[in-house]
Amino acid sequence: MPQTALEEPTVKVPEAGWSQVDLPESPGTALQYVNARGERIIAVLSDTSLWRVTSVTPGGEVHHGSWIPAALAADLWSVERYTPIPAP
Repeated sequence: MPQTALEEPTVKVPEAGWSQVDLPESPGTALQYVNARGERIIAVLSDTSLWRVTSVTPGGEVHHGSWIPAALAADLWSVERYTPIPAP
């Protein structure tokens, strides 16, 4: 049985951190990762170019927000692995 994107994390080790140009451009695409603060992040690209973000802290608090691409790239700065989830 073939593996899905959820089972095969994409590994990227940027030379100088992340940039907006490294982010997917297709609305509906999601990224899942754990950031430097230990928060689990699920970010979905909307059709307005904003990322709809849900974060869960290590203590279980859940936060929702909208981030511009530069903010998501900044949060990804120290992340080496993320899981892309293609748009349905």
